[in-house]
This record gives sequence, structure tokens and C-alpha cells, in this order.
Amino acid sequence: MLLVSGAVLLIISWVIAWNHNLPFSEHSFPFLWLGYILTANGLSLAILGHSLLTKLRWHFVLLFLFSIPFWWIFEAANQLVNNWHYVLPHPVSQIEYLLRASLSFSTVIPAVLSTAYFINSFLQKTWLNSGKKFAVCNYCALVAFITGVISFFLLYKFPTFSFPLVWLSLVLVAEPLNFSLGIPSWLSQISKGKWAFFVSAALGALICGFFWELWNYYSAPKWVYVLPRLSYFKVFEMPILGYLGYLPFGLEVYSFTMLCLGILKKFLGVV
Repeated sequence: MLLVSGAVLLIISWVIAWNHNLPFSEHSFPFLWLGYILTANGLSLAILGHSLLTKLRWHFVLLFLFSIPFWWIFEAANQLVNNWHYVLPHPVSQIEYLLRASLSFSTVIPAVLSTAYFINSFLQKTWLNSGKKFAVCNYCALVAFITGVISFFLLYKFPTFSFPLVWLSLVLVAEPLNFSLGIPSWLSQISKGKWAFFVSAALGALICGFFWELWNYYSAPKWVYVLPRLSYFKVFEMPILGYLGYLPFGLEVYSFTMLCLGILKKFLGVV
């Protein structure tokens, strides 16, 4: 039922998004991605008997809430590097833009993690979960954290040259915090030779990235990219090398989510 309802919502929203029939098409993005999220969880449930949605239950709603500030961080970073901008079919007020954008941004984390969960279920029993162990210490975590802070500074001072750091800075800050605070992290997993979710998170974001770019291509509103020295060999609107940014982005999604859940659990006792 979940798979069917998700697929129906996805297909209907996709048709509306590319039909450019205002005002319906301009509000289709969150429904399209809600359809994707339900489809991903429905597929996982049908094949595996479980999904991220059934595992987290009501906590799954928190992923939508975490996702809003998460993507606004990237929007703030983009104000420095100007790597993408949005093309709207007509002007909107700042309040309307804030509300509509936040609703769309709320689907990012649930989509990536639902996809990663599905992939991870297959990789758990492979050699990736008995791979090479890396010794990770608190000193290493501190160095990574400082590197992340410096990365944000470089984005501010030298945006033209440091723009790839947009997709690395946040994970370099969030993941060391998770590791040091004892919050679930992929650093702690790879230190034990368990690489499955590290790979799953990266691939989950890459798969979502493909569909983000696909569905964006004929949509209105849409986004377009301006990447210095990389604006060639485009797949949809994204230069092909730009897809590499989705790999660390998946790790950032996981790190940020675990940090938020960890804070709620450790310090507020909510989760």
C-alpha cells in the first residue's frame, strides 16, 4: 500500500511539475519528493520487510524538521560562492519564498536517508562490513573539526577558489562532534572496519541527486548552476563533475541528523 500510494503521488506530481500549469506546477516539488520518500520506504518494506519509516516510527517526522535548517545552511554558504540560483515563474514575497522553500527543503534528509537505509540493508552482509579498520582518536577528530572551521573561513574569504568546500565543511564539523560526544557516527563505524553505511549514505545522496537534477530540468521553478571552471559536460543542469559533490553530501546528511538526534537524546531527553 505504501509503495503504491508513493508511486502514484510521485507520478502525478512529476506530470504536474513538467506540465507548467500554474499555480499547480510551482507547488509540486514537496509532493514529488514526498512521493519519492514513500516509494523508497514502500520498496524497502516490500523487499526487506522493514524500512526507515517503520524503524523510526514517529521519529521519522523529525527528519523533515531537521532537514529545513540543514539545507538553509547550504543556502547561506551559496550566498558566498553563488554556485546556483533559482529561476521562478513569477516574483514572490520574501515570506512566501521562505515558507515554500522551507517546505521543499524539508524533504532532503528523509529522501537521502530512506534511500541509504535501503542500500545499507544489502551491503550489511558484504565485505564492506568487515573491511580495513582505521584508528580514529579524539585528536584526529579535533584536527578534522578545526579543518572544518577553517573551511568555512576559506569559503568566506576566497569563495571563487574554495567553493568545493561547501560540500565538505559541514561534515568536517559535525562528524568529529558526533565521534567525540559518543553519538552514532560513521567515523566510529569505519574505525571498526564497518564501511557499509559510509558507502550507503554516499550512494543514497548520489541517487537522490540524479533524481533532483532530472526532475528539476523541465520544472518551473527550477535551479541552475554557475560553477567556475566546471560548467561543461552537463547532465541535466548539473556539470557532470558536480555529481561528485553528492557523495560527501550523503555523509553530511547522516552526520547532521545523528548530531541533532544525539543532542535531543543526550541533553534534552526528548528522543
